[in-house]
Amino acid sequence: MAKQLHSVTLPIPEIAVNARDLLTFRLTYFVNDWLLEQGALAVFNILGACFLAVCALTVPLWVFGKKIRSWIARNKFLNNSMTDL
Repeated sequence: MAKQLHSVTLPIPEIAVNARDLLTFRLTYFVNDWLLEQGALAVFNILGACFLAVCALTVPLWVFGKKIRSWIARNKFLNNSMTDL
């Protein structure tokens, strides 16, 4: 469905999905050994802290979102790189 609707910008979501899949594949080898060494509590505390840190990054985007979008619209390089060919 995405291929039919967004055929011009298809490579962008494909890259994101492939990157996520590769990251998840590599984490399965890393996290299992880490879980056995340090235990579930330590691993989930660290993963939870990383999740909260990423979620906290949304607050500045929520506050300064209009200014960031305005800056991107005024920046010629970013504006030209984001237009569809």
